[in-house]
Amino acid sequence: MAVVEFALPDSVSTILKPDEDILPTDWTERHRILTDRDAGEPGPFRYDGTPYWIEPTNALVDPRVGTVTVIKASRCGGSELLKNVLAYSIDQRPMPTSYVLPRDTDVTDEFRGALVRMIENSPRLAAHKLPGTWATETSLALDTMLVSAAKASTPMDFIRRTFGLNLFDEVDNCEEQAKSSRLGSIWTLLLERLTTYRHRGKQFGVSTPTTADAAAWQAYEVSDRRRYWTPCPYCGVYQVIHFETLWLMPGFEEIRDPDLITARNLVRHRCENPDCGGMVPDGEKLWMTQRGIWVPACQKIVGTLDVDSAELVARSHFRTPVADRWTPPLKGDAPITRNRGYWLDATVSPWRTFSEILAKFFATKDKPRDYRVFVNSWRALAWREAAQTANVSDLKKRLAGAHAPDVIPARAVKLICYADVQDNRLEYGVAALGPGEEIWLIKQGVAESFEEVEQVAFNTAFPYEDDPDQHLTCELLGYDSGGHRTFESYERWAKRPHEIVLTKGSSKGDMAEKWTLSHVERYLNGQKKPTGIRLFIVNTGIYKEKAYNLYQREGHGPGTFHFHRETTQGFLDQATSEEYVPLKRKKQSKAKYAWQLKTEGRRNEGLDIIVGLLFMADRLNAKLLPTREVLRARASNPLPATTSGTGGGIRMPDGRPFLATRRR
Repeated sequence: MAVVEFALPDSVSTILKPDEDILPTDWTERHRILTDRDAGEPGPFRYDGTPYWIEPTNALVDPRVGTVTVIKASRCGGSELLKNVLAYSIDQRPMPTSYVLPRDTDVTDEFRGALVRMIENSPRLAAHKLPGTWATETSLALDTMLVSAAKASTPMDFIRRTFGLNLFDEVDNCEEQAKSSRLGSIWTLLLERLTTYRHRGKQFGVSTPTTADAAAWQAYEVSDRRRYWTPCPYCGVYQVIHFETLWLMPGFEEIRDPDLITARNLVRHRCENPDCGGMVPDGEKLWMTQRGIWVPACQKIVGTLDVDSAELVARSHFRTPVADRWTPPLKGDAPITRNRGYWLDATVSPWRTFSEILAKFFATKDKPRDYRVFVNSWRALAWREAAQTANVSDLKKRLAGAHAPDVIPARAVKLICYADVQDNRLEYGVAALGPGEEIWLIKQGVAESFEEVEQVAFNTAFPYEDDPDQHLTCELLGYDSGGHRTFESYERWAKRPHEIVLTKGSSKGDMAEKWTLSHVERYLNGQKKPTGIRLFIVNTGIYKEKAYNLYQREGHGPGTFHFHRETTQGFLDQATSEEYVPLKRKKQSKAKYAWQLKTEGRRNEGLDIIVGLLFMADRLNAKLLPTREVLRARASNPLPATTSGTGGGIRMPDGRPFLATRRR
């Protein structure tokens, strides 16, 4: 039987030809071409510099994903993520698409400029152009799909349309433009347009954050909140590179000149592994990001990369095929949600150096409007209007005329010490107290053991600045026993119960008292043991507010707090590390405030020490302390042990008898 051969028409062959079995990122590197008008590095698109965008882009073809929210700093390549998703959809996954932009001028720039160039410069995409006028200011008509421009300012134009893919460029700006329409959130409105496409419908949003109540941050909050973890090139421990891990190089810690920091490249990423602490330069950033992985908030990495194994280091690279790539094991259940969220700040960007980022912080931190731009656009954090905050620069200006360290100011009459207990160290501060609760910080430091702290508190004789022959030692020593090495703190108290005070901080908003006393030990019947360990539960919110109020008081006298002239920049940063900000709240509910770190991961041991010192000053009733002259008079003229008819032995601060009643 003869075989009859015939050729199918091209139009039929195109329909019957199966699509490539290819991921969006692989398709992008194969077919997308960047122009010199749209990129600083024209040519074929490559992920070598931005490997962190691979997983968010491939989420387009993951049936488990419904929405993708990307919170990112500026200049991280976020807009290219949307273009790559669109380009892949045109060729491989066609469906009606809305491209949402904030302003009319943005729509014109994209639909008559960048998107047209993207299609025309890729032979694969250019093949989908229809004859005639295929690109207008409001749409791109292709043989596979229609891309509609969705102006955020006129959501009524697309409220009755059905889409399979929504792309938002700058979600918060789009929401701001759509407010006048009175149709509610444009993010939620367009999400409803995907309903008929079920699991195939996707909504992507890329945004630099604005405020915590804005749509982008809210969408990220209800997602699985993924962050990009990268291995240290020295120890292999995985960590998130972010602003708080940036440190000035040893020997340059006190430099604050932005131009000098940038010119001399003085900033490094410090490894968060305490056993390593390596100072990683910018040159190693690419090595780290090319071996990074996205981890949701409900999971954590429990393994490390063996940096001494050339095989594992090579297999951990993002170019390794998925089946062969080595990634660290994760602990915790995978998130059960169709909302993906990714967060990325400027520290991982190949177009930003560590030194530029920290220099920008120092240049803007004392200019509220500029600092807000830095928080949003460089740190990728939502801005919160603080009800109470403090600036390091204001405190540092007062150090020039301050007292010397390790000596007692002339007006002080008592010394106290407080230590914040950590797993591998104790950070402590020594303060002098004067009449009217005037407080001087005279020493702060780090100790390796409880014995070392007690040596400073009870065995170190601090001299007076006006009389070096007169000395004082600390009357009380406090330990923060609430988080680390608790039982060791209890053992230290048992040895010196009259000289050591144990505290535990509480941030409960319903705690009205400054502190409450808790008896840790109990009898077998459950009753409190009055002679057992005494633990003071301290309302940290009250004392943080008090500390920040004291920071603002200048001069000397009752109710002032003084740092010594050699207080380090690091301690001042810690002492001002938190601010009183509104919490996320529901509509129509009264705003609630709480003390939170200004930036995630920031150290706050200095503030904890000051809170502890203020609590101990209250315990000693520092407001009623006598003057030094009165104490000298008492020492030279001791009072009788008991005095009949003169108030039962109770005395006024100056030594006179206290009489409950006075009759004429």
